[in-house]
Amino acid sequence: MSNENTPPTPPADHEPTEQLTPAPAPAPAAAPAPRRRTGLLVAGVAAAVILSAGVGAAFALVVSDNDDGDITGFTTSGQNDSNGSNGFDGPRGGGATAANDETDLDGMLDAASQALTVAQGDVVKIEERSPGLWRVDVQGGGREYEVVVDGSGARVTEEDDDDDGDDLPLTADSVTALVAAATADTAGRVVEIESDDDRYSVEIRTSSGSTVELDLNQSFQVVGTDRDDDGDDD
Repeated sequence: MSNENTPPTPPADHEPTEQLTPAPAPAPAAAPAPRRRTGLLVAGVAAAVILSAGVGAAFALVVSDNDDGDITGFTTSGQNDSNGSNGFDGPRGGGATAANDETDLDGMLDAASQALTVAQGDVVKIEERSPGLWRVDVQGGGREYEVVVDGSGARVTEEDDDDDGDDLPLTADSVTALVAAATADTAGRVVEIESDDDRYSVEIRTSSGSTVELDLNQSFQVVGTDRDDDGDDD
């Protein structure tokens, strides 16, 4: 006899329903790092420099590519080499003038280069009249030109017939060698270099204010000395 108040027993194979928990949503993928644009930026800066500087930028690039330390001159981009093989290929930029007791070699080479833009021929004399002011003599075509070079450029101030015309031409290499040989013999500032038929003369102003004139042969050896303080010729 069953008890009506007793709840029915569930079947043995019945199991409670499992509650599924939803999986967490995946984390959003990290945004890719922005690509570096260094090359583009550098190219843009370079283009801006060239556009703003114009010819000056091209000139600077030529200078920066000259890594061999050669002091015989260079040619700016687009400039014809109308000065032959003398090495005075173009203006050197006219840097700061050397100190009073130091030779302004760059100024000499620059003055010769500028003189050859207004007078065709060979440079036979370079004289520093004052810092930044030069006289350059050029011989060519049976004529001799006196050219003055200063901060405003180069201009021919005198032109004469040249009856001789066989002086040794001065080149950038010979000017450099003459300055080195002369200052090794006598300390001071080279203020004048002049060529002759078979030799050169170099004038040096010493720190005491005296002037010494040296004669050098074609091998750049000192063969004579004339000092203005005592007039002796060695």
